[in-house]
Amino acid sequence: MVPSTPARMLLALLPLVGQLLAAPVRASAPGGERKWAQPDPAAPRQQEALEDRRREQLTDQWQQRYNIRAGVEGTISQAVRRTRIRRTRYTGLPKTHLGHVLAATPSISSDSTPG
Repeated sequence: MVPSTPARMLLALLPLVGQLLAAPVRASAPGGERKWAQPDPAAPRQQEALEDRRREQLTDQWQQRYNIRAGVEGTISQAVRRTRIRRTRYTGLPKTHLGHVLAATPSISSDSTPG
């Protein structure tokens, strides 16, 4: 009998899949005889460095530096979104430069106004 639906075809193939999974291929593959991953000798040093960085992030000095960076990144992101500066509509370096200068001008003047 020929399977007529995809589900029946899958059911017909299931015994073959079980035989393939039981085949002793892994033991003959390079490194296949190992059952468990070997411990990494650098892992404790890496973990300690990671924990040191996380402790450092809890200090006020680090938080102040990060707040400055976050503010700068936010300003750049806002300028990119508003002016679509990553894609230029001009051809040629002088026109592209002028487009960048004009795109930066409103964001600088609106940020520097008191209020």
